[in-house]
Amino acid sequence: MTTENGKDIGTILREARGERSYRVVQKECGVPLATLAAMESGERKKCSTERLRQLANYYGVSFTELMRAAGHIDERQRIVPDKVK
Repeated sequence: MTTENGKDIGTILREARGERSYRVVQKECGVPLATLAAMESGERKKCSTERLRQLANYYGVSFTELMRAAGHIDERQRIVPDKVK
């Protein structure tokens, strides 16, 4: 899924991370390195809303944008039910 500006979750996170290493982000933000790498590479499209909030706060990006890019909300700002039980 992409945002209004056409970016997917991996692109948003990669751009926000900039020159910081995964290890630095993991240490400062608390999101596991494997999760960061999988989300940026596109292996993992969805992640918990708590993780997205952590990343949004750490990177200073829009939580709503991350939620949309991760497929948690649709273009009308409606919550998309999680199909995984």
